[in-house]
Amino acid sequence: MVREQDGRFAWLICFATCLVLFVTLGQVYAFAVFYPEILNEFNRSAGLTGLMFGVATFVINGGGIFSGMLIQKVGYARLGCLGGTLVGLGSLLCSFSQDIWMLTGCYGVILGVGSYMNMAAALPMVNMWFIKRRSLAAGISMSGSGAGMMILAPTSQAIIDAYGWRTGFRLFAVLGLVTAAVAYFTYSLPESHRGAASDSRVTEDCLGDSGMEMAARGVDKSEPDKVDEIRIDDAGEAEGRQLESTSHKNAQDQGISTKAVVSESGECSQVAQQPGGTDDSQDKTSDAGPLFDTLLFKDPVFRVLAASFLLVSLGYFVPFAHTVKLAEDHGFSDADSSLLITIMGVANTVGRLVAGKLGDSLDRPRLFAVSMVVGGAGLMPLG
Repeated sequence: MVREQDGRFAWLICFATCLVLFVTLGQVYAFAVFYPEILNEFNRSAGLTGLMFGVATFVINGGGIFSGMLIQKVGYARLGCLGGTLVGLGSLLCSFSQDIWMLTGCYGVILGVGSYMNMAAALPMVNMWFIKRRSLAAGISMSGSGAGMMILAPTSQAIIDAYGWRTGFRLFAVLGLVTAAVAYFTYSLPESHRGAASDSRVTEDCLGDSGMEMAARGVDKSEPDKVDEIRIDDAGEAEGRQLESTSHKNAQDQGISTKAVVSESGECSQVAQQPGGTDDSQDKTSDAGPLFDTLLFKDPVFRVLAASFLLVSLGYFVPFAHTVKLAEDHGFSDADSSLLITIMGVANTVGRLVAGKLGDSLDRPRLFAVSMVVGGAGLMPLG
């Protein structure tokens, strides 16, 4: 299959990420079905029982500051594979937990970290592989979370009714391993993103601050300790030749140049160039860049967006966690209560697909603002 942006392989990536988000977020939303059962079995307070979900959502949302470093270090495919494996492991351990604190560690920490890694690897994929129909593809990919609610919640309820909540977690363990395989065998970068120049953050990490400076202002022969030449080729690859820094001095003495590349799996490497121009087969991954880059926070628009997402994430998952228990407290049956999650999943899926289609033709910031207002207004009557 030809791997080009907006091509058939791009749609394979789209549906692969949809499947990963189906499992990853579907099992998070399905916690509402498990919550009453866990509450009854361990006979602890509602707040303490809900702590496991709170820890998981904190890890999923707060782990974003590590995304760039992890992707640069291990690549998208391996990060997604590791995330799926941790989701499977955490779910399996949950099924054997005999204490609320063990359950909190297995679900909140292990499964939470796995879910975060799955999302960190999956979410950028569609943006890199699509240009013309990016918004629609993103909507299809993210609709997996709604489909997960729509399908996994009632499925989990049926399994819990028949076999107990522990068997439900074992189902999630199997699904987590499926996402690990999907990520490992499908995630890759399009040709235009394999060069370091296509991502300024990765370029800076590969070439270093001096290399970025030289690329921005041209060659300065008066600075022998910096890159003599930065060339951006047609594929978007940034090359640094005859690097004079200490780490490359031996290579230069031998007449060997280096180049900064990003591999198909998303890893950043300094590759030795022999005089004949062939790459050294022993690629070495460069050190990770800064843990947290504050450059974007100089942009006021980014600051507003970051603050809005922070506020949204503080309360976004809360209704999903307590919906089923709230309905049961008002006299609804288990089946009818879990049906609420299914209805929310249908609305979530349809909303993402419609928003994805509209996003290719309408003003996206306004569409985002309207969505936030409608979502907030819908929750206010529950207060």
